[in-house]
Amino acid sequence: MCLTLIIFIFFVVGGAGATSYNGDVSKNDLPDDVYTAPIGGFTQSNVFAEPNSTYDVDYFFYSRGYGPGTVSCNLSAYDRYGYVSNDELTASMDPAVFTIEPGQIYHSQIHVVTGPNFASSAIVHSPMYGHITYNIVIELNVTLQNNTVHYADDTLYIQNEISPGQGVFESDELKIPINDTVIDLHAGDQYLIPVEFHRGSDIGNVSYNISETPLNVTITPSEFIAKSSGQLYPAQLSILADRNLAPGNYSFTLDADGAEGVHSPYSRTFFVNVTAPANMSTQSPLPIAFAIFAVIVAAGICGFCLKRVRGKG
Repeated sequence: MCLTLIIFIFFVVGGAGATSYNGDVSKNDLPDDVYTAPIGGFTQSNVFAEPNSTYDVDYFFYSRGYGPGTVSCNLSAYDRYGYVSNDELTASMDPAVFTIEPGQIYHSQIHVVTGPNFASSAIVHSPMYGHITYNIVIELNVTLQNNTVHYADDTLYIQNEISPGQGVFESDELKIPINDTVIDLHAGDQYLIPVEFHRGSDIGNVSYNISETPLNVTITPSEFIAKSSGQLYPAQLSILADRNLAPGNYSFTLDADGAEGVHSPYSRTFFVNVTAPANMSTQSPLPIAFAIFAVIVAAGICGFCLKRVRGKG
């Protein structure tokens, strides 16, 4: 029994794997309500318009755990000179007020009408591009009952043309720290990597998929709703090599399902070089000292037990 106790202590102290991580992991510590509070957004960020035209843009509201309650929406439109007149643009929303229940998705539509003076105040000379794109900003402000925290406000840009490079900026992006796709890992150890997702346009569900691998790989959260509000959606990728995993080179692919655009690849392949478990000599002095102390204590217990057994004999 004493021998079993000593072996158990060695296993617990010396066999526990270490966890290492990229130094930016802590930056992913955002409020949980980013993933749980009500959220809403337009299905597009920009409308390229002409005078005397009409355009409809969809808006979706995800109640998540909120409800029952009432949602009230208010629109305001302005350009660089201030609020725009009706002969430039009008915007309305239908429905602008609606009652919601938990776990539901609600649809509204923004109706935009440009007038004869749309973009009439655009600046036509620029040293860089020869002209400057004219923007009218439509801001949507959402109010929930009891002033509940939400991520349902959004912004729509009405433009007279596409700005240079605009398609790239509207693309979704999966961000992973540089040099964090090639990893050296002892069997039994864990490595944590911060992952960030940026939605360039639209609103919708994003889910992470991990290819089959002998490694124990998880990502938290693995699924969420993202919108194009400049918000970065953080996650933590965990790579764990089982202590019994044979040394060798392993790989897996992380894919962001639901991402769109051309800015960045949405699947990343990670290469992990697994080596033998770290032995006692490679660990810090504190666990080693604790192990020695534990063995001494265990030996003392064993000696005491033997004396009692001999005394009874």
